[in-house]
Amino acid sequence: MRIPFLIFGLIFYLHVWGQSLNVLYNVEKCGLSYKQSSILLTNRKLSQGFSGTNQPALLQISNIPQNANIEKAYIWWDLAGKDTTQTIFVKNPNNLTQTFQANLIGHGNLQCSGSKGAAFRADITEIIEGNGSYFISGLPSDSSLDFNNFSDVNGATLMIIYSDNMADFVGKIIIKDGYLTSSEDTVIEVISGINYINEADTAIGTAFMLTSELENKQGNSIQMNGGAFIVYPQNFWDFEEKLTIFPSSSTADFGLRSPFDCGQMILVGIYFQQEGQPLYPEIIGIDGDYLSANLAPSFQWFLNGSAITNASFQNLLAAQSGNYFVKETTNYGCSFYSDTIQFTICTDRLKPNINFIAPDSLWTDSLNFDLQWFVDGNPISGETLPFIIAKSSGNYWVQTEDNTGCSVNSDIVSVFFVSENENPREGNKIKLYPSPNKGKFVLKIENEKFVPGRIEIFNYLGKSVFGSQIGEETSKISMDFPEGIYFLNISSGDNHETCKFVIK
Repeated sequence: MRIPFLIFGLIFYLHVWGQSLNVLYNVEKCGLSYKQSSILLTNRKLSQGFSGTNQPALLQISNIPQNANIEKAYIWWDLAGKDTTQTIFVKNPNNLTQTFQANLIGHGNLQCSGSKGAAFRADITEIIEGNGSYFISGLPSDSSLDFNNFSDVNGATLMIIYSDNMADFVGKIIIKDGYLTSSEDTVIEVISGINYINEADTAIGTAFMLTSELENKQGNSIQMNGGAFIVYPQNFWDFEEKLTIFPSSSTADFGLRSPFDCGQMILVGIYFQQEGQPLYPEIIGIDGDYLSANLAPSFQWFLNGSAITNASFQNLLAAQSGNYFVKETTNYGCSFYSDTIQFTICTDRLKPNINFIAPDSLWTDSLNFDLQWFVDGNPISGETLPFIIAKSSGNYWVQTEDNTGCSVNSDIVSVFFVSENENPREGNKIKLYPSPNKGKFVLKIENEKFVPGRIEIFNYLGKSVFGSQIGEETSKISMDFPEGIYFLNISSGDNHETCKFVIK
């Protein structure tokens, strides 16, 4: 079937002797870009001024960012002559050589010479090291024109596609490859699927094309992204690029014209960048030991500079104290980092100390948090001050809680009375009266083991507000302190006793 095209007043026809091109790669990703290196390898065209390179042949790659991730790497080549599947040897910059099996991506008859032609591609991603010198070998090379028995490679192109998740742009690449032959006709290939992640109407980018066997003959020209047909340098194996504008939701047309010759379109592609949609990660909430980040498509939490395993959610339960930050990533893979915060988990910042003086006095110095005393796992009603007088045997502890809802228990102290019916204070015979009082009271000690001794009075925050030596069984004490609950501790050697009183 021939479809007429009227261009510059001349009639051309679309005539496809080989296969059309198929989509190989269509990716939109953060910092996506590519580098390529092409080389002429033909041996049979030396007499016509085409100087091919002997194998191993060098393909040099440079300017890939140091922190880039290698996404894909391909080598393309085509042959005149037999179209059997080929292997290729690749040596990377670290001198590692590996064999790769080729994929036949298209073949056909070269109408101008009567010989056969075929194009191949190999995926060599696993050997790519980024920038450096790559060498290819193993491709057929022959100076004769005996295409029934031999083949001669035309050239080879290495393309490395990479991404950088720290970039401030999103790159899009679409590649189609195959074997589309032009002989006395014009062939057209179309790339569709051009769309944008933002509201821009157009994007500036690059259109590129790989052609084979195109010689410097009258009328030979190529078209990229719907522009005019232009005569590019024709060196029998050509990778051409053009800076161009891509309208949103449109297509990019590529053409090859060789009215008096043969030529193959091996590959066409487009590449453009769009401004990324930035994120501004913040650690916006602390609830107990939970850290929360602002909303994003995906998360990764870090502790002391290292990623935390399985910490990929908006909220994180911190397991230890340290320096925390969160990485948030867009749907296209661009990553952004929050500021680092120094965070102390509940146990490290809240765990209260607990002190005990037999037989029944307990207190804590953790005064900057809300307090609650427990016995045998149950909260003791009304006991929310730093001091407590145990009324029964049991396991006691105190719990602290801050304004984030973080609560931590002290160690456990076991209080044991010989008899639950026995008043543990009865033998001490220490009395403080009256209580409540107005700051004047009498302390009567009927147990000689506390005389002589020392008394110390604490307010409900645990701060010492009064201290004095005692040498008599009865002492009158006068205090000028605010109303509240106070604790009096009597000590003499290893003997201690605590009682509570109220100034009102």
